[in-house]
Amino acid sequence: METAAGAPSKRDLPSRLFDAILTTEPTRRPVLGMWATSFATYILYSGVGISAAVFELANAGAVTVLVAAMLTVNCVFYVLFRLGVARRSALDRDLGVTQLVVGIMFMWFSYAIVGPAAPATLIVMATHVVYAMFTMPPKRVRALVVFSLAGVAATMTVSWRIDAERYPIRVQLVSLAFASIALPLIGRLAGQVTSMSDRLRAQRRELSAALEQVRLMASSDELTKTHNRRHMVELMHGERERIADTGTVCVALLDIDMFKSVNDRFGHAVGDEVLRRFATEAKTVLRHTDLFARWGGEEFMTMFVDTDLDDAAEVLDRLRDQVAKIDFGVPGLVITFSAGLAEVLAGEMLEHAIERADQEMYRAKSSGRNRVCRDATREPSRPMISAASATSRSA
Repeated sequence: METAAGAPSKRDLPSRLFDAILTTEPTRRPVLGMWATSFATYILYSGVGISAAVFELANAGAVTVLVAAMLTVNCVFYVLFRLGVARRSALDRDLGVTQLVVGIMFMWFSYAIVGPAAPATLIVMATHVVYAMFTMPPKRVRALVVFSLAGVAATMTVSWRIDAERYPIRVQLVSLAFASIALPLIGRLAGQVTSMSDRLRAQRRELSAALEQVRLMASSDELTKTHNRRHMVELMHGERERIADTGTVCVALLDIDMFKSVNDRFGHAVGDEVLRRFATEAKTVLRHTDLFARWGGEEFMTMFVDTDLDDAAEVLDRLRDQVAKIDFGVPGLVITFSAGLAEVLAGEMLEHAIERADQEMYRAKSSGRNRVCRDATREPSRPMISAASATSRSA
């Protein structure tokens, strides 16, 4: 929304600011979004550290150094993520890991400067490990746990050596014991979370495969691998609407001649192979813009897009020639088909054009088979029948 002067409204400014900081690029915005959460958290940590200095629990100079280091490092990470360095190197995964490791090291430093409040920093360090278990494999989480505990133990030892009054050994040992129990448990949970995530991903893949199978079963004919009738009707209506005012559409019904005798003489397995080979041959002759489907039994439907009756009849004649040449490896088996062709007239319901094509198909059957008959509703002066060049091959 803009004001009358054309300047962006105040309502747009926050979203524009977020887009400028986090980008609108889908691959980088989630990463920068996580960085923003981390940065906001470190701002809160800085506030707590400053409060510790105000209450004289921590040295003000040390807190200043820690706050400056945390904010500077986070700005460096922002630049690396913002410029896409991770995408152009092997750092894609390791930048996030490095950010976690650096955060844990900051907690060691915090432990060393806040005196009596030091055990509280162990909670913050544990949250880093919890976050890691959702972003890292269990093996790396366990390595991070060992790294964290080793650093904590070293920090406690150094703090006790330097200032035993503020870091009494008994408090350090109890704190380390609690950390040694909690952090490995988090590492153990990481393995369980990963296992559940793997199972969920596997289930999603299986569900997607099942849904795809259902979709294929609902839209295709299992035997011929073409569209089935229901899906073909949907496609035909959609295509008709798409070019209603710009192109010519013809529909044709194709019926394999004497198909029952094929099943009776050679068996249903051969009959199925005839249907499969016929569909395969049809798909090689038809254009990629034409629609083709098994309409039912040995009948097939074709929609010719941006094609007039003459051109559609020519394609069907070419298909008849190709089909007659199919070698099924069965002596005496030669197939032909009869077709009825009709143009979908302007403003006409698609079902009416299909009915006219069906009537023409039966006319082709009664006229001797192995031919294409086309409807003359638009062109009564044109030849009605495209006769076969070799009717002796008709079954």
